Amino acid sequence: MSLPWPESTNKGTALLKLAHQFQKRVILRDDFLAWFFDSATVDALRADPPDFERRPRSAAEEFQRTAYWYSVLRERHFDEAVTAGVRAGCRQLLLLGAGYDTRFFRLPEIAGRSVAVFEVDRAATIAEKRAGLEAHLGSLPARLFLIPLDLNREPLGTLFDRGLDRHLPTLCVWQGVTYYLPRESVSAVLDYVRDELPSGTRLAFDACGPLMLEANDVIPGIAFNSERLARIGEPYRFGMVPGEMRSWLQEKGFRRIRVASQRVLERRYLGRRTLPCEMWYVVTARS
Repeated sequence: MSLPWPESTNKGTALLKLAHQFQKRVILRDDFLAWFFDSATVDALRADPPDFERRPRSAAEEFQRTAYWYSVLRERHFDEAVTAGVRAGCRQLLLLGAGYDTRFFRLPEIAGRSVAVFEVDRAATIAEKRAGLEAHLGSLPARLFLIPLDLNREPLGTLFDRGLDRHLPTLCVWQGVTYYLPRESVSAVLDYVRDELPSGTRLAFDACGPLMLEANDVIPGIAFNSERLARIGEPYRFGMVPGEMRSWLQEKGFRRIRVASQRVLERRYLGRRTLPCEMWYVVTARS
């Protein structure tokens, strides 16, 4: 079952979602992820897809299986949040830590309603993604903007100088990022959404619990993951229990706050349990 982990977390997440395309039951169809991988990788997954249903045989496989299910469930959940936001009138989508996101191409509501999509990530990721898109399309589509920006080092306010409209109804998706940032950086992003984006902006993001921050006997494979993340320089830094997160958002003035656990996502999209315990959760709110 084990996949070769790329030396970056966002490429690893994309690989897990690509592997999902060759499973017997696909709950997240994505025909565009293959653009960012070489043909040998895609052909190998097609010929011999990993079996995420069988019992893991190592700590590496154990955590990879856990990450696989969460990545797929989270993506499906946020797809629905994006679709609902666009249908409700959002005219620009801001993806913070976009990685190899393909929603611009996958979700018909974005094309059908002329939504501008701003994808923000570190410079190396943006450069690789741009190269992959240009190799398949020749040039970037209109209304798709790839913006290199490090959330730990650069102010989000510069996004307005790069095309983001501070007046248009906005949906902000912040997926797979919070746990890699210190608390002050997470707080700064939340404050930016509240203070700088239009009132009523829809925010969707995920977070992990404190147990994910260090090796323990509760989270399967966490010791392996902690060592791997430390090795590649991307350790988890921020975790908060769901109740505390809800209170924090309320204190910051957010409203319509909804928190959904892994168990809720499993029940909604799979009808069964796959993940061994509560490690991550998803949040939606309005500024």
